[in-house]
Amino acid sequence: MGIQFFQNLKISNAIILIALFPSVAAIFLAVQTISNENQTIRHLQYLSKLTALSITISNLIHEQQKERGTTAGFLGSEGTRFEQPMVIQRKKTDEKLQALDNHLINFDFNQFNQAFNASLTDAISILKQIEKIRALVDTRSISQPDATEFYSVLNSKMINTISLMSKVSPDTHIAVSLFAYSNFLRQKEYAGIERAVGANGFFSGRFTPQAIQKFTRLVSLETISAEAFLLYAKTEAKDFYHSIKTRTEFKEVSRMRDIVKMGGQIGELQGIDGEYWFDTITLKIESLKEVEDFLAADLHQYMESMMSVSNTYRLQVILLTVLIIVLTILLSITIISVVHSSIHKVVASTTQLAEGNLDIELPQPTRNEIGEIAKALKIFQINGLEQCELKEALQKHKESLEQEVSKQTADLLEVNAELEEFTYRTFHDLRSPIVSSIRLLEISQRSITENNADKAMQSLTFAHSGLKKLETLTEDILALARSKKLQEEDVEIDISKVITDVLEKFSHMEGFDTIDIQKELDFNNPIFTKQTRFTMIVENMISNAIKYKDSHKESAFIRITTRLSGNSMVLEVEDNGLGIPQDQQNKMFMMFQRFHPRTSFGSGLGLYLMKKSADILEACIEYENTQNDGSIFRLIMPLKEENQ
Repeated sequence: MGIQFFQNLKISNAIILIALFPSVAAIFLAVQTISNENQTIRHLQYLSKLTALSITISNLIHEQQKERGTTAGFLGSEGTRFEQPMVIQRKKTDEKLQALDNHLINFDFNQFNQAFNASLTDAISILKQIEKIRALVDTRSISQPDATEFYSVLNSKMINTISLMSKVSPDTHIAVSLFAYSNFLRQKEYAGIERAVGANGFFSGRFTPQAIQKFTRLVSLETISAEAFLLYAKTEAKDFYHSIKTRTEFKEVSRMRDIVKMGGQIGELQGIDGEYWFDTITLKIESLKEVEDFLAADLHQYMESMMSVSNTYRLQVILLTVLIIVLTILLSITIISVVHSSIHKVVASTTQLAEGNLDIELPQPTRNEIGEIAKALKIFQINGLEQCELKEALQKHKESLEQEVSKQTADLLEVNAELEEFTYRTFHDLRSPIVSSIRLLEISQRSITENNADKAMQSLTFAHSGLKKLETLTEDILALARSKKLQEEDVEIDISKVITDVLEKFSHMEGFDTIDIQKELDFNNPIFTKQTRFTMIVENMISNAIKYKDSHKESAFIRITTRLSGNSMVLEVEDNGLGIPQDQQNKMFMMFQRFHPRTSFGSGLGLYLMKKSADILEACIEYENTQNDGSIFRLIMPLKEENQ
């Protein structure tokens, strides 16, 4: 197979040959990955057997602990108590024993190391003696300590088996969980032995020195096992364990422990009998069983999730491999079709150009050899069409310039109209109070000459009022001029503080102390915006609510609220004042618009400035009349990234 073979190879066959290699590689990698995942699944099945065995053994241990307790109560009371509970408990133990036997039928001991197998075999051999011990208990031919010792040794062997599982487990999470689990079972086992020792002492009315010593040692061992459990347990298990420990039975057992330590040897047991001790500590052990069940469920759930993840991954690899192969086949078919079509188009276009048809649609240039041919054909077409394209570009540029000029002209006309109105209204509003004040001063001067003090004082009062109106107007015009020049950066603003400062600023206004100010600031986070603009809006909203209160209503209120709506902060100022007439609301944000001139001598620039400031903040101002003929001004301001 030489170079000549490849030179004569059809393009379609070459594409198929090339596509064959990634398909084979994908299949090889998929087989390797699936093989690894199968090994992982077998590993998880191995861990699952360990976990299931540990749970089965722990369930048997729990029933044996209860059997030990009832046996101790039966022997400690010299057969007068616990006979029926003991018989019932033996049946429950036998059920769990049968469950263990069923579990071990298909159990492969060869999968595990010698230490684990030896421990499990040793525990099973001791377990076979349980019927013999029960017979001795029934005839009271065995002492209570010896019977307790048998169950304790049996449970200890089984717990040790679970502990060894943590050493044979190759999974770190399972190993740590099993280790914590075995330490918790030891704690519970020591509590069970404590129940038996305590029952014997409380039934007899006193504790021997040896019993006191053993009782104290069991409490210490229980504490040590609990600390070891908490050291390795997961956070959820720790939290659940601590919640269980808050129950009454734990505190009551602790109290009775202290009584045994202080007066057990001399019989000062404060009237506590064996049955009360047995019932109380049994409640505690049952509570510990809830923790045991929690740990077992967590182990089982972890194994199930790991198996599910592994199976899902294996399925994904299979599906991905199939997808790659299918896509490779489809891609090969597509490429063959595209190449054949491209060659056909190039031949057809060459024929058209040779006949002088320059308006034909040439094949789109590509990054291969066919694309180079298409580019060469394009040169012939470009020379003939270049002038036409240039004219079209110039026409589009001209239209774009005309649109821009039209837009700027419209903006300029709007500004000029606004400026013309502003100049006219400013001249009128400035001239009117000046002329009125001059005439009033002349009247006052004549009245003084004529010794008419009342008329002179009245004229001066009117002149003062007109000049105050002039002062307000000049201040608003100055504020308008400043607002057009004002450039400021965004800063962090405390909404609550701005509102408080504005209310304090206007607290001197007439009628402020008769208004019920209500604040409901559901949104009170800091915001980033322009300080002066935002404050100007709040001042206008609140000052208008104060100035235009309805004096005919018995009570006036202003309700200031903030809330979050989507990604915007909404500030509302509601009042039950005079409101704005419906037919004039379309003019409310125009310059020099006064809707209640008899109530306030404002310049009519406040709402205009408020609207302009809102536009600069990329916010919007809404207005609506309330049902009580009042007003609601609403600022809706989108929050910037710093606020979110």
